[in-house]
Order: sequence, then C-alpha cells, then structure tokens
Amino acid sequence: MDLVTEQKLERRERILAGARELIAERGYAGLTMRDLAAHCRVSVPTLYNQFGGKDALLASAVKSHFAGLLAAVRKGTEQRGHVRVLAVVAACAEEQARLPRYHRALLRAFIRARETASLQATLAAGLASELECGLEEMKRSRQLAAWVSPPILARAITAGCIAASASWLAGELDDAMLRAAMLHTTSTMVLGCARGSVREPLEAAARESQHGLEPEPLSAATA
Repeated sequence: MDLVTEQKLERRERILAGARELIAERGYAGLTMRDLAAHCRVSVPTLYNQFGGKDALLASAVKSHFAGLLAAVRKGTEQRGHVRVLAVVAACAEEQARLPRYHRALLRAFIRARETASLQATLAAGLASELECGLEEMKRSRQLAAWVSPPILARAITAGCIAASASWLAGELDDAMLRAAMLHTTSTMVLGCARGSVREPLEAAARESQHGLEPEPLSAATA
C-alpha cells in the first residue's frame, strides 16, 4: 500500500470515528455535514467526495462499527456451534452497554427515521448471518432437529434481540438485564429444537439468564 492510499484510509477511518462520536452526542438526525467537517478538520466537499452524502456517510460509520464488532467476535473465539451463537449475542449486548449513548442514539433513529430502514436491514442481516453459522454447525453435528432451518431460526433470534434492545432503550431493562434478555431469548429458542447432549448447556444458559431477569425480592425494610 502506497503512502497516499494509506493516508486516505486513515482519514476515512478518522471521519467515520468522528461521525460515531457526534451521533452519540447529538443523535443521528442532529448531525450535519458542516459540523462533522469541523469536528474532523476536513472540508465539507471532502466529505461529499468520499461518501456521497450524509446518509451514506452515517451508514458507513454504523456498518463499519458493527462489522468491527462481529469481526472481533470471530477473531476472539474459536468456539463453535451453540457456544458461538451465545458468544455473538453476548458480545452484541456488551457492546451496547459499553457505548450506551451511541447505541441509544442509533435505536432512536431506527425508530423515527425512514431513511435508516435499509441500514437496519443490513445490520440485522449481518447479525443473523453470524448466528446462522453457529446454527449450521449445530445442524451438521445433529444437535438440531432435522426439520430446523438455521436461516429462519437465526432471523427469529435476531428479532428477539432487537426487541430486547427496544426495551433497553425504553428503560425497561438495565445493561445487565439487556444481556440476560438477549441470552434468554437465544438459549430458549435454540433449546426448543436442540437434540442430544447440547441441551444441558443450553438449559443452563437459559436458567442463568432467566435468573438475571427475575425481580429482586423486597427486603424486610421495604416489604
């Protein structure tokens, strides 16, 4: 890679990182190209030349963030089958809790802005694809019932995780409960069609995550 190309890539990543910072600070709709240009110390025409417009730029910023997250999950674990499925879901929940302002801003945009529909579909498809890999491994190992379709199950799990994220955004779940909700949805769905010895660890994961969702008993002082 020559020096000019390397510098362009570095500038692109700096701009995408700046976009994510401003999304967290101002929300998706509140970010302007002029503000981003000033934040990244580049010209407005540079932003348009590199990305083609605000929607394309913000979509690139969000997609690169989630692509990095999923790549880190793949690189950070050699786990397979059901363990891989649970690890992907846990990593997504932990990332939301690590950058809560950013992810809440994204979720609000996804709910309110029609122009984010294609981006929502892309991100959901990316998560479902990662889950599908683990489910396919399970099916090849005969750990899933023969009738199960891994792509359909992966999409159902993804929908459950999105619903948990919506509850988190609404304040119905705290960070720890978000992780528990996502893992409970995933483990119970997979457990319902799992076969053989894999059922035991899946049930253990379902029980543990359910415990994280149970309300704490009132103390004697408040009862």
